[in-house]
Amino acid sequence: MCKKKLLFLGVLLFFAMGLSLEVLLQVVYASSLCTTTSCQVVGEYVKFGELALIKAGAAFFWLLWLLLFFAHRYDKKWLWGSITLLLFGALAFDGALLGFQFVGLKENCLICIGVGLALFTSLFMLARIQNSRLLAMLGIASGVAGLWPTPSSIFPLKLPS
Repeated sequence: MCKKKLLFLGVLLFFAMGLSLEVLLQVVYASSLCTTTSCQVVGEYVKFGELALIKAGAAFFWLLWLLLFFAHRYDKKWLWGSITLLLFGALAFDGALLGFQFVGLKENCLICIGVGLALFTSLFMLARIQNSRLLAMLGIASGVAGLWPTPSSIFPLKLPS
């Protein structure tokens, strides 16, 4: 295996273990790595709660690690395509979540920002392995699109009574 691929596997393992540690801390010890109250405020506005988002994030990074492991081992195009598709979807979802936090709630959840940075790091490492600047630009566009405020938040629609 190439050194870049091994490094990417190690970085994904680090991200998956970090979110898994957060889940463990919240479930077993009722504490968190995030010391701000922003995480709790954001968790109240999400339908499934903060813990469900963190569990989904940990599961996502474990799945991405598993797909990357098999993609390195067997080098199938559909595995690389699945990794790219999942990463773009996660970037769009996290971008929308961060956009809602920054624009709608005026809160900054450190875990969500950390996950966003982890996703962008993963994107840039994947683009480097694939030697594709286009992949990096499309991923950036996918992630930043959610951060952009919706027109209704800029120009609220007031209907006549």
